Amino acid sequence: MALSAKQIAKLELLYKRGERIEDISRRLSVATRTVIVHANKNGWTHGESKREYSQKLAVKEEEHLLQSDLDVADALREGYLTKLRMIDGMMSATLRVLGTTPEEIRSTSKSEADRTFAILKSLKISSEITNMGYEASRRALGLDVVREEDGPDLLPIKINVVNKNVEEPDADDDTTS
Repeated sequence: MALSAKQIAKLELLYKRGERIEDISRRLSVATRTVIVHANKNGWTHGESKREYSQKLAVKEEEHLLQSDLDVADALREGYLTKLRMIDGMMSATLRVLGTTPEEIRSTSKSEADRTFAILKSLKISSEITNMGYEASRRALGLDVVREEDGPDLLPIKINVVNKNVEEPDADDDTTS
């Protein structure tokens, strides 16, 4: 008995979906040999649709994870920039206390200058802590992973080590005999 186009389409769908051949033959009321013959004749791959779906799902999941990482990196950068703007504003306000002209700065009392200097030192420390936190967060998220091809060229200076205990032959010596 010949199969209709609808039965062949259903057979192809089930076969490519990865269903067991015995289940397909039972479901469509055909011999298992018929399923195998049609699959071979038409070049179907068993479970092909399942693999394609899994691959598409994996790609979508990777895109989702990448977007999530980008969102985290953006939030991290924005927080860092906000902190730097705050520190910059505090530094500007502190420096304005000293004055804006050389005469105003010279007329500032020693105690006021010492207080301003202490505040500026604290702001510098805050800035360094903010930088260290940002860099550590980026490393923890894997945003600053060094590629292997970047490895040898990280240092701009190449260091040659010479062992001074080894005697170097003079260029004048003729050691070849």
